[in-house]
Amino acid sequence: MAKFGLGRRRRHDCAGHGPLTPEDVLGKLFRVHKLAVGYDPEEVDDFLDAVAAAMAGFTQPLTGWDIRQHEFVNQKRWGAFNPDDVDEFLECIARTLEGSTGAPPPTEG
Repeated sequence: MAKFGLGRRRRHDCAGHGPLTPEDVLGKLFRVHKLAVGYDPEEVDDFLDAVAAAMAGFTQPLTGWDIRQHEFVNQKRWGAFNPDDVDEFLECIARTLEGSTGAPPPTEG
């Protein structure tokens, strides 16, 4: 399993987006790999549906920590979502939930 937010960290550019809305989360499109290692689209879509519901106040609130701790299974399959794209968007969601779209969080030392 690949845990989002651990391991590789890169600068995520969320500054141009401003705070994300539930509609932004539901409408996000990711690059798809034909046959490669990546995230299961259904798993990602289900998680983003839950995140959007929480952001809209329909379910228990989530925190940036909750987003960063979510795990997706990396698997070789047709139509897998590009993990870097998904991880970058999840970081933007985490920052929105924390009220920040500025500098990236500190890296683990």
